[in-house]
Amino acid sequence: MAELLTADEYLRATASQPFAWGRTDCVMWATGLIVTLTGRDPFADLRGAYHGPRLAYQLMEAEGGMVTMFERRLGAAGDAGAGAAVCLARLSGRLTAGICNRGRGVFKTACGIAPGPAPFLAWPVEGRR
Repeated sequence: MAELLTADEYLRATASQPFAWGRTDCVMWATGLIVTLTGRDPFADLRGAYHGPRLAYQLMEAEGGMVTMFERRLGAAGDAGAGAAVCLARLSGRLTAGICNRGRGVFKTACGIAPGPAPFLAWPVEGRR
């Protein structure tokens, strides 16, 4: 995805990618936006390191849970505003990572991406929008 320059392009390019643990699950897909917009990858050590939910959850819990993992790797959460951001929201009772773009939350699904609820935490991503 490094050749993409905007959040809109990233969303279009990844819209039909199926969910795959360690590659395009909610965390890897959402944080792929950071790679696309900035060229840096705060989750590089986890990308491709697991292939199922069991190890994914173990790795997350080893970092203190999803919120702590994001705060440790991305810093303090901020306001998504009208720009692009990596975000966390509750979907069907589960904490899920997604992307906020232009004030709307978008989340990974089994077959691609879909709009979802308003996020409760967001990390703005600096770069071209």
